Amino acid sequence: MIITFYKEQFSRLLNVAEMTGLYNKSTKCFVDNFRIVTVDSAQGSEADTVILSCVRCNFSQSVGFIKSPNRLCVAISRARERLVILGSSSTMKVVHVLHDIYRDAKRKGNLIESITI
Repeated sequence: MIITFYKEQFSRLLNVAEMTGLYNKSTKCFVDNFRIVTVDSAQGSEADTVILSCVRCNFSQSVGFIKSPNRLCVAISRARERLVILGSSSTMKVVHVLHDIYRDAKRKGNLIESITI
């Protein structure tokens, strides 16, 4: 399951899923157990692996919906086994909970850093 905080990003991810054959737009069905959802529609859902998209990078480090404690709680608690968080580390550090997760992942060697595109 991929969870995003933003409707526009949800739409774009859906388009990519359709282009790659993971989503059928006419039947509105995903293949296997794959899903893309907004955080508001994720409540009550679970998956073994959740990819949480916190991709929102800007110069002002504004995080928008990610700062909402309720939404963040829903988002990070949907994974049964693995939670993968994608995002800008400098922007994520603005949100206390995400900053703690970032530091813990780095300390345990579970952090994969990449370049800015």
